Amino acid sequence: MNEKNPKKNTKSTASKHKAKKKPTSKGMRIFKKVMATVGKVFATMFLVGVITGCIVITALTVYVMKFSDSTDLVDISDLKENYTTIVYANDSSGTPVEVEKLYSEENREWVDLEDIPIHVQRAFIATEDKRFYDHQGVDWKRTFASFANLFLHFYDTKQGGSTITQQVIKNVTNDTDQSIPRKVREIFRAMNMEREFLKDDILECYMNIIALGGDQYGVQAASKYYFNKDVKDLTLAEGASLAATIKSPNSLNPKKNPEKNKARRNDYTLKEMKKLGLITEEQYEAAIKEEIVVAGTQTDKTDTPIKKVQSYFTDHIINEVVDDLMETYDWDKAYAQHKLYTAGYRIYTTMDIELQKTLEDKYKDPLTFYSTSKVKDPPQSAMIVLDYSGNIKAVVGRRGEKSQARVFNFATMANLGIGSSIKPLSVYAPMIDANLIHYSTMVQDSPSIKNQDGTLGPKNYEGRGTNQWITIEHAIRVSKNTVPAKLLLENDYRQKSFDFLQNKLRISSLVKSKKVTSENGKTQVLSDVDYARLAMGSLVYGVKLSELAAAYEMFGNGGYYNEPVAYTKVTSADGKTVILEKEPRPVRVISEETASVMNKLLQRVVEGPSGTGRYAKLSTHKVVGKTGTANDGKSQVFVGLTPYYIGAVWVGYETPKEFSNNVVYKPAVIWKNVLEGVHKKLPAKEFVLSSKMKELAYCTETGYRASGNCPNTATGYYKSDNIPSICTKHLSE
Repeated sequence: MNEKNPKKNTKSTASKHKAKKKPTSKGMRIFKKVMATVGKVFATMFLVGVITGCIVITALTVYVMKFSDSTDLVDISDLKENYTTIVYANDSSGTPVEVEKLYSEENREWVDLEDIPIHVQRAFIATEDKRFYDHQGVDWKRTFASFANLFLHFYDTKQGGSTITQQVIKNVTNDTDQSIPRKVREIFRAMNMEREFLKDDILECYMNIIALGGDQYGVQAASKYYFNKDVKDLTLAEGASLAATIKSPNSLNPKKNPEKNKARRNDYTLKEMKKLGLITEEQYEAAIKEEIVVAGTQTDKTDTPIKKVQSYFTDHIINEVVDDLMETYDWDKAYAQHKLYTAGYRIYTTMDIELQKTLEDKYKDPLTFYSTSKVKDPPQSAMIVLDYSGNIKAVVGRRGEKSQARVFNFATMANLGIGSSIKPLSVYAPMIDANLIHYSTMVQDSPSIKNQDGTLGPKNYEGRGTNQWITIEHAIRVSKNTVPAKLLLENDYRQKSFDFLQNKLRISSLVKSKKVTSENGKTQVLSDVDYARLAMGSLVYGVKLSELAAAYEMFGNGGYYNEPVAYTKVTSADGKTVILEKEPRPVRVISEETASVMNKLLQRVVEGPSGTGRYAKLSTHKVVGKTGTANDGKSQVFVGLTPYYIGAVWVGYETPKEFSNNVVYKPAVIWKNVLEGVHKKLPAKEFVLSSKMKELAYCTETGYRASGNCPNTATGYYKSDNIPSICTKHLSE
């Protein structure tokens, strides 16, 4: 029966089995509900995470794709432009040597990779990017380790993931924002850079821009700063010392913390080099034992490098080069200055290094300035020295220690009262050249120009004049005011004198005619086309000392004018491109014979009886010169010439005022105190004068060529086409 009805039998069995199952407890039912709820929560969170992740990944992908564009390329091909400008001067052997660095905030000097020793290159690679030659701009192992360490902290210190390429990106772009987007930009820029540039180009760039403490950037600048040598001469230990600085340039550099630098060098850089097989065990042992010599340190209390106070010559170079860049390239001043300090120019100056140092030292020494008494407020002074091609050899713009860069320079920037030193330029030289006067021309020493009040002028220093007839030689030697004024008036020579000064001798401050209104509303016309101004040097705006010295060149070089210049050329850093160049361009302004006659006349100022320039006489060489006093004695100058140099000295106050009665400062004395020692070291030399110039005796009573009967004669010097006739006054005697 059971076999015929299996379903019934099965149901019965199942029922029996079900009846035997134990009922679920209440606790179990609660547990199951909780687990089911938790499962749903996790499932929901998982789905939310997936969706959020997709959104983030999509956004990140779009962001990454944006920065993976190959057009986002950081160009390093022209970085050689962003470096320190070097100023050179010739040493005693004529070899250009570095005398100054010019840079804005960062001292950089570019050096090609081939000039960086391989052991120095390897020291930087071992320290900063061991797999530099293996990766494609990004070291992913270091990058992921750096990222993970932010959360897991399995390194004691913050780990940097940047490769050398990435560091170049950061330094070139100055993109230093601490954010993930910046890091993404950097990664893709680094990969783009590696596709476009060779590894060696990237390494060369890196080693020339890396910060190495203070304002030293790049291995060449740092090598000079820390070790006083070029990078090509660094030892293994010195190179490793620079590489060890990178981690903390201002606290691990060899000057600031030599012991910490040494520890980092030995315990990390050199060890890594050995571990990587870049140096042998023997090289490692020798390097860690080497005691490197660090150049003298110069830092202030805040450990900021103190920039050396540059010389007055360098100050002038900066101004001259900036002006010429503006004129040549039509740049504005701000851009010209920017290029000067960042373009890595090479400036070849006209400076005489030894003479510049002598001048600076003398102007720091109070004994250089003759004084009968010490005063609390001594006058200022400036001096400039040129050669006969217009090259500035030395310049100092103020007395005392120079305390800062680019201060006001009285020698090159100020228009000064030059007084009687104008007379040879405005009257005597051009009129001798025109054969209007000669060495012994006789002129009456008396006032001849009518003043506004009806009186006659000008007066001499010692009075209104003697009314005696005196020679040109006498008038120049004792600096008469009456004589040059009378010569200008009698020959109607005002305009010609003005034109000679302005057009031939390039005096830039002259005023032809200018209306000015005073505070009380009164208008007057100022002009240097004036007898008194041209005869006595009381010019409207004065003259620059540098221009005065340049104007006097003609009396020692045969009659030529040369523009005063402080450099010969400016080139690019590699020397291949000439940025600016100044070739000598002598312009004849008076004849050789005129120059020679004037040379003889001005020698009398220094060597003749009662000569106003007698204090400048040297023991070794002849001196040609002229004094000048202006502004009622408040400004004094002396221009002195030797066969080697032209030197001009000014003494006065920034705001013109009288010298104290018990103080005597003579520019001629200062001139001698500076140049006496200089000329004692120079070989004997004479002025080269025209062979056509005639040396003849003249009658001191008439100024004519002496006859055998003239009772009193002197030696004069004459142009061959302007020789005075024979004195007839004494022929019958």
